[in-house]
Amino acid sequence: MAATVDATHVDTTEVPDTDWHRLRIEVSAAGVMTVYYDEVLVATVAGAVTATVALTPVVAITGRTTTTKYIDLDYVLVSATRA
Repeated sequence: MAATVDATHVDTTEVPDTDWHRLRIEVSAAGVMTVYYDEVLVATVAGAVTATVALTPVVAITGRTTTTKYIDLDYVLVSATRA
């Protein structure tokens, strides 16, 4: 996240079933992040990242209770325009 962006948690609720779902996160050259859940726009954050700073993709799952959480990840695609 860019230092000037509010990193407030955006809760899109828990997935209510065990079906496969698609989460897509796009970051524009201007640093605007858009998040899609099953091809539906669920969040947009202007200035989410600083365009000149290198990014490292991370997939993580966390829980706020002692209940064990799992994720079954089928694939990750990361791409960028070459400078």
